Formats: sequence, structure tokens, C-alpha cells
Amino acid sequence: MKNNTIDSKLLLARVAMENTLGNKPILDALSVFGYNSKKIKEGMALLEDAEQKHAQQKKEYGEQFSATDDMTSAMEKLNDTYMGQVMVSRIALKDKRGHYQTLQIQGRRKKTYSGWLKQAAIFYTNALNDKEILAELSKFGMTPVVLEKGLVAIKEIEKKIAQQKRETGEAQEATAVRDEAFEKIEDWVGDFLGVARVALRGQPQMIESLGVVEP
Repeated sequence: MKNNTIDSKLLLARVAMENTLGNKPILDALSVFGYNSKKIKEGMALLEDAEQKHAQQKKEYGEQFSATDDMTSAMEKLNDTYMGQVMVSRIALKDKRGHYQTLQIQGRRKKTYSGWLKQAAIFYTNALNDKEILAELSKFGMTPVVLEKGLVAIKEIEKKIAQQKRETGEAQEATAVRDEAFEKIEDWVGDFLGVARVALRGQPQMIESLGVVEP
């Protein structure tokens, strides 16, 4: 479902019900077919529930987008630093195939979040834990303090990824809940407007006052 379609249909439902409750001739005509003020207020309750859940769904997706942007920004920032360090490490450790393997600096970087993060974690962890590698990298400015910053950044990114996944799950759940509520009010309004066309037949202006444009 497209949100603009849902928005417009919720608005139509509100216009139809409010204008019925506010127009005695229309209400009297519909009451003959069972759509008295009590029944219409029941429909209004369904509408308000759908509107609330629609608003909540938008809020959850806003939070998901913010979490995604936060995660992406942190990853891009670290990747800029990390890739520079990988390239310099290849120079510092040239002809030392074992060290290349230890730091996982041969070949291309992984494209997936998990793969990239794992490679980066291996790089910083193993560089800090291998005295020979650390001595060589330190000559090129990659001191323990610098490498520790990389590990700290990775831990923060891991938290941001977990948060983004939570927000995604909550947004998807909110969508399912919203859709269920929307289907209820859409079904109710469909019946209501169908009856209105019968009750107000021959009175196109009254039908149009409910937000329905007749051909």
C-alpha cells in the first residue's frame, strides 16, 4: 500500500462520517438503512484507531531511517580511515605474506556489512596482538593508540547495526498492525458509502457532500 493512498482514503472516511453526523437530512436518510449516529460513531472509532496506527507506522519508519543513516555515517567514517590503513599496511608489510593473511589485507574488502565489519575487526585485533606487525605498522603512524580507536569504532558500529535491525523490525510490525486496522475501516467505509448511494439516490449534492464524486 502507498502511504499517500492510505492518507487520502482515511481523509475520505473522516469527511464522509463527519459530514453525515453534521447533516440531519443525510443522517435521517441513512438511519433508515441502519446507519444511525451510534453506528457511524462506531465507524469513527475504527477510523481513529487506523489513523493512530498509521501515524505510529510513520513514526517507526522515521526512527528506522534515522538509525540507518546513523549506522551508514559511522561505517563510512571508519571505512575511510580503515581503507587508508589497509593500503599503508600493504606497503609496510610488503613481501610478508603471513602478515597479509593475519591482517586479512589481501584482495578486496567484503561488500556485506557483516563481512566488512569482520575484516576490519580482524585487522585491528590482530595488529594489536602481534608484536612484529605492530612494530612495523607503528613506523607508519599506526600506533596502538590509533589502532585501539579502530576497535572502539567497530564496537560502536556493532551497536548501531543492532539498533538499526531493531528499528527495522519495529517498523515492519507497525506496518502489519496499521494494515490490519486500515483494512477494517476501508471495509466499513465501503459498505457505508454503498448504502449512502442508495439512501441518497437522486440527491447528488448530498452524496458529494460525503466526499464522493459521482460520474
